[in-house]
This record gives sequence, structure tokens and C-alpha cells, in this order.
Amino acid sequence: MSRTSVIKNGVKKAFAMAGDIVKTVVLTQSKGNSFDFASNDIVTGTISSKPIQGLLVTHRRNRDDTKVSVQQDFLFQSTDLDEISPYDTITDSDGNVWKMVLPFRNDGFIVTVSVNRSQ
Repeated sequence: MSRTSVIKNGVKKAFAMAGDIVKTVVLTQSKGNSFDFASNDIVTGTISSKPIQGLLVTHRRNRDDTKVSVQQDFLFQSTDLDEISPYDTITDSDGNVWKMVLPFRNDGFIVTVSVNRSQ
């Protein structure tokens, strides 16, 4: 068995052992509205989503003079996620919508995505 297979199996086992702290979140890709010059109409963008198992690993709160922002990092198994870049937001199991922040990190086993939202 190759080292890559051993690591991927280890990641899968770690997510399984994490139990109820692994939550189903929804990745959402929204395509904005556009204008059709031929018909002079606004074309409504589409929204697509993908439910996926994720693990919240860090939670940071920043405060400035005007607002409080919360930042988090989610981990996903790379085998569950073909491509992360088309997605814009993550909705957690509590219904909070988080804006995804570049850069995304993918080491081939785990995808780490930083997100934030203002309160």
C-alpha cells in the first residue's frame, strides 16, 4: 500500500472518529445576474449547492471601532471535494452563512478553507 493511500485512509478514519464534531455544511456557488443586450433583459444568475462533511478547527473574533468580525477555518477531506474554487459561501449547521476567503489550502489530503462574517 502506498503512503498516499495510508494517509488518505488515516484522514478518513480521523473524520469518522471525530464523530459529532464533524458537521454537514453546504457549499454554495452563486453566479451573479447579467444583462442580455439582445433582449434588453436582466438574466437572473443561478445558485448551486453541495452538502459536505466539514470540521471546524479554529474560531477567531476580531473587533474594530465599527464592527465585530468572526473568522473560522473549516477542514474537508480532499476526496470529498473535487474543486473548491467555484464556491462562494459556506452555510453551517446553525444556518450561519460564511464568506469564503482566499487562498484555499489543499495538500492533497485535507482542504482548509478560511471563512468570515461580520456581526
